Amino acid sequence: MPKIFDITILCKVIDNFGDIGFVYRLSKNLCKINPHYKIRLVVNDLGAFQKIAPEIKLNLAEQNFRGMRIFDSNAERFCRTEFLKNPPFMILECFQCGRPEWLDEILFAEFTAQNHEAKFAEICDKKISENFACDKPNEKIKFQIINIDYLTAEDYAEEFHCLKSATRSAFVKKVNFMPGFTAKTGGLILDEPFIANARKNFSKTTCDKKISQTRGDLSQICENLSQMSQKILIFSYRKNFSPIIRAFSKICDKNLSQIEIFLSQGAGKKSFLEIYRKFCDSCEFNLSQIQLNELEFLSQENWDEMLLQMDILFVRGEDSLARACLCGKPFVWNAYPQKTPQDKNYHLVKVRALLERMRAHFSENEFAIIEKFWILYNCDACDISAEINLENACFEFLSQARNLKRGFKAFSQSIFDLGNFSEKLDAFIQNL
Repeated sequence: MPKIFDITILCKVIDNFGDIGFVYRLSKNLCKINPHYKIRLVVNDLGAFQKIAPEIKLNLAEQNFRGMRIFDSNAERFCRTEFLKNPPFMILECFQCGRPEWLDEILFAEFTAQNHEAKFAEICDKKISENFACDKPNEKIKFQIINIDYLTAEDYAEEFHCLKSATRSAFVKKVNFMPGFTAKTGGLILDEPFIANARKNFSKTTCDKKISQTRGDLSQICENLSQMSQKILIFSYRKNFSPIIRAFSKICDKNLSQIEIFLSQGAGKKSFLEIYRKFCDSCEFNLSQIQLNELEFLSQENWDEMLLQMDILFVRGEDSLARACLCGKPFVWNAYPQKTPQDKNYHLVKVRALLERMRAHFSENEFAIIEKFWILYNCDACDISAEINLENACFEFLSQARNLKRGFKAFSQSIFDLGNFSEKLDAFIQNL
């Protein structure tokens, strides 16, 4: 019989969907593998949450959702009262998000050891059969924080995994738990759509076909596609898409085929549309073989189904990167742009680290195509020469996509072989 824990999961939405996407996926997966868990999910942006979980209601301090209790961290008075009444002994702090002030006040209240134990012993006596598992009576009661860090392929993920971290109180313990791409990390979340390889008909996914600027009826945009068409997802940060669209046009001309672009909501949508519409108004390129479909916000489950139906993925963000790695489809990752005074493309450190994890699954020539495109795609194409280089690299990647698929599948399998992040986290929690 496993221990029974009330688990509090903290999420601070910074970049729209990557943060809440991972936290929501983790919460669902933990509930599935260990039904004894009682999850309290504390999030600062219910609006972002609602985009990927439409049943979430706004402007509620607390709500029940899929067996979890969802708290708006901005409702300070309500949350302080609730968490004082039922203290959060086990806390998952995701992506170094920090803790709301009201929660820090609870964790680091200046109790004497005697008063501290007396206060929480009373709570544990009341709650142990309902929610909590407490330490032995002769031990000091502790809060346990598990810091779940950002996904990275860098070596430090192995060094930090399960490494203890200091806090300013003897009553608050903290340890790191790292997702990653090696056996010395926690791996990635393996949830049901990918384990079961659920490739449902994408026509069931609700999206809005808006090739013109007028809003029409909802369409089944993947119906009756040509055998020669390539379905490409674009989910990106803001960037110069001119070289990418030119490469799309060239690949259509070369293969006499059609490209179906599925343009996701998010920061990159506007910049893609600006360039696409500019090209449509000019006579420089023929875009008649490119069909543009603008996606509405999708639930996380429909998003997963859509990814599995694509041929090529352009992705960004924590959660979508992980899903792309598991899909076994050719993909390119747009890393979050990071700059330092010394390096305007510091994020390339993360890009190169992930590429190195992938290298073993490709031939030398195949990997060279992927590496060149990934690096150029993550740099600013700010002059004609850079645009031409990126256009050529994208064209070569698209031309070889079918041949590259075997390597991406092998990379995906290597991640599945590591096991489920959530199951490893569950075992780690039970052994604390």
